[in-house]
Amino acid sequence: MATIQKRVTPSGEVRWRAIVRRGAGGKSHYESKTFRTRREAAAWAAEREAELGRAGLPADALEMPLRELWRQYLARKVPSHRGSRSDEARLLRWIESHPLRDRPLQELRPADFARWRDERLAAAAAPETVIRELGLLSAVCNWARREVAGLEMWANPVSLVERPKRPVGRNRRVAWHEMLALGRACRDKRRFSLPHQRLPWLWPLIKLAWATAMRRGEILSLRWDDIDFHRRVAHLRETKNGQPRTVPLSRHALRALAELRELFPDDERVLPVSANAVNLAWQRIRRRAGVPDIRFHDLRHEATSRLAEAGWSDLEISAVTGHRDPRMLRRYAHLRPQDIAARLDEVHKQRTRAKRTRGGGL
Repeated sequence: MATIQKRVTPSGEVRWRAIVRRGAGGKSHYESKTFRTRREAAAWAAEREAELGRAGLPADALEMPLRELWRQYLARKVPSHRGSRSDEARLLRWIESHPLRDRPLQELRPADFARWRDERLAAAAAPETVIRELGLLSAVCNWARREVAGLEMWANPVSLVERPKRPVGRNRRVAWHEMLALGRACRDKRRFSLPHQRLPWLWPLIKLAWATAMRRGEILSLRWDDIDFHRRVAHLRETKNGQPRTVPLSRHALRALAELRELFPDDERVLPVSANAVNLAWQRIRRRAGVPDIRFHDLRHEATSRLAEAGWSDLEISAVTGHRDPRMLRRYAHLRPQDIAARLDEVHKQRTRAKRTRGGGL
């Protein structure tokens, strides 16, 4: 592990000394260098440690091209991922077309991935997408150090690459009149071609997501055995964070489930359709309802925000939505400013009534 030391010159200037040590005894290695900033010192130390680490690795391991490492990760690790489909598609695309795919591991540098990051952003890739891609690249490198023979001392070149700044969280709310527009569009078969008329499950699905704050994938994974109509709860076995949870069902949710049960009485799944079918149907219906900017996930945002507006505590809301991080929960619960203003008026009215009761003035 490198050591960074702060030093002050006789003239009062601050300098940073980076020290790199490797090995012990007669095979030990020591070198140091002084820089004007701590960042420069840390970057040099990390690069030197990586080079020294590569020097002690078997040549055949370091000569492996990056695409071969991706192939191994794809075969040995990705099948156990919850998001295996997206990771698989991304890795296959990289194996075919990534500019670094033929580069041997020993020649990979943080600057290579930083340049690729900048090219992705310049090509209009969303910052969140680039962050996820860098996360996958880093995960592959860390896995290789643990699982691939000969790469135990290899330094992860992606770990030093700065991630793009995350954009401001989306705060799109779904207004009541927009829900009505979606409902009218779903029920108006005159406006749709024959294929769409075979999708009577779309409106119950929208209502269920709006009433429960469940994700699309969670709804698609639901089975009728997971639903207790007597207790009015749905048990989710598969969730994004891997933790099962029980979701309470309002009367709106129960009505939506009853409609789906009439449509699929003999199926084990509540909604026996694919995620792609839901996505295509949603794209069509939102355009025809005149709300093309609404995403399906905004229904979850809306449900979460309504719980916050109703005065639910963070603990109560997270029990419904499954959020484990309070910061992420606050990103989801976007309160309308006009609703907050109305509540402030109500507080003022209550204080005024209390003072009048005591005989006081405003």
